[in-house]
Parts: sequence; structure tokens; C-alpha cells
Amino acid sequence: MIWGGSSHSAPLSLSWRPRGDTPHGGEPLTSQCLARLSMAVSPMADLNFSVCIEMLFTDLPLLARPAAVAAAGYSFIEFGHWSGKPMDDLQAAADAAGVELVCFHCEADVPLVNPETTAQWVADAQGSIAEARRRGVSTLIVATGQEIMGLPRAAQHAAIVAGLRGLAPLAEAAGITLVLETLNILC
Repeated sequence: MIWGGSSHSAPLSLSWRPRGDTPHGGEPLTSQCLARLSMAVSPMADLNFSVCIEMLFTDLPLLARPAAVAAAGYSFIEFGHWSGKPMDDLQAAADAAGVELVCFHCEADVPLVNPETTAQWVADAQGSIAEARRRGVSTLIVATGQEIMGLPRAAQHAAIVAGLRGLAPLAEAAGITLVLETLNILC
């Protein structure tokens, strides 16, 4: 996943979702590979990359990954779900490595695409806003959820819009940007 950003907005996210054992034609995604990627985008020097520590450096324990990101020359980290993670320890590891946690997923117990659970989605997502504020994180990734077979696409699209409209004022008040990660064709 790569989403846009510049030095004046959210950093670019750099994550790898493997479909096999190794990316890029069999080449392991290492710090050298990351360095080549950085050189490939050097004309866009005002862009910052955020490295997804759930997708990269998976041979290391989670709390060692911020240091690996720093050693690879990057300054920003992200991950998916925050609940169930040792957030205080992870924050300390990031601080010790000199990298900044810049985003994680906006969590809810129900999918955003379900029009019957929009109010619950908005209520659940408020916990992510609170955690982001505690951590100084200014970007939350919102996943739509999987398409619900048998439910008209228009209804699912409307649920996405309603959920985002419901959460937007709360995110704005907290100074948090919501970034939609489209996982299906409904957006």
C-alpha cells in the first residue's frame, strides 16, 4: 500500500503484502531493497515514507522493528490494528530508535460497509481516535471491510459515506486525518 503525502501532510506508507515468500521477483524486502526504492523516488524528495512494521522486518520481534526501520534510514512507522499490541512498549521502542509512529488502523468491531451497523462503527472507531491522540498520531487508516454479498453495492457505498461523515467531525476536532484504504470496489 502506498498512499500520498508530503512534508506538509501524512507520510507515504510503505508496506508489503506478500503473495509469496519474497517480493520483487524473489528478492527479499531488506534494508538494501528499501534503499533502492528510496533512490527510485528521490525526484519526489519532499515525500516521506512510513514503514509498516507488521509487513516488514517480520523476522524480528515487534519491539525490535522500530530500530530496524531507523537502521534502514527511515523515520516513520505504522502498523494495522493497535489493540492487543503493547502500545506503551512500542512507543518507547520507537522513541528510543528515533522514529515516529505516524498512523495505525481505525478499529471497529463491525464493518464500515454494513448500513445496519453504521452507528456502532462510529462509536467503536472513537476508541482509535482516543488512542491516536494519546500517541500523538495524526493519521488513522480506515478500512472499508469486505463487500457483503447479496447487499446492493449502493447500500454499502452509502454506509461507507455515512460512517465517514459520522466520524469526520470527531477526527477533525482531534486533529486527525482519516485515510480510506479501499479493500473492495465499493468506494
